[in-house]
Amino acid sequence: MDINGFQLVNLSKVNRVIQGDTGEHGELKGGLGEEKAKEHPELVLAYYDRLGGLVTKDGNKVKMGAFWDFVKQVPRETPKVTFEYRTEDGATYQFESDEPMEVKADKISKAKRKAKKVKKDDVDEES
Repeated sequence: MDINGFQLVNLSKVNRVIQGDTGEHGELKGGLGEEKAKEHPELVLAYYDRLGGLVTKDGNKVKMGAFWDFVKQVPRETPKVTFEYRTEDGATYQFESDEPMEVKADKISKAKRKAKKVKKDDVDEES
């Protein structure tokens, strides 16, 4: 699901935010409701973040707590978006806007390796 350019990866958590959780007797409790979710998509982001749902943007993971203030236990008035990226060698980078050069280089390296693997698989199939 895409909200304001952010991808919410876990659809079951999105459904819990909108429709609520199953209560003690099997009824749904809580949840924003369809209408409120459509009117206030930023609340869907905040409550999804509260549940620990994976949020990405442009292929980069958004650090948990960007939309939900865990100290005050309320949605953030202004999101505090920090991206996290882990390279193949295990290094972790956090950044707020432009990707660091190391992240760009790692993505290029991954794409090249993937392209080589695809070419190798195509050659193997022709043999």
